[in-house]
Amino acid sequence: MMMMMLTFADLFKDVLEDDGYVIVAFTDSIAALNHIQRNPEEFGLVISDYRMPQMTGYDLCTKLIHLNKY
Repeated sequence: MMMMMLTFADLFKDVLEDDGYVIVAFTDSIAALNHIQRNPEEFGLVISDYRMPQMTGYDLCTKLIHLNKY
């Protein structure tokens, strides 16, 4: 029997989708930043882990603040 390993991103995505939210989950902060930069109007909330490969969640949020036009 093969056991599937879920990441926290997968777990939270499943729980929030069950509550009716539209979720885009990433485990790579660079990929998340690139996607949000291309589609900023799709995001009303970003939940980030502080410790992520290549860029911390703090650094990701700092970069995202500059995308917010409000």
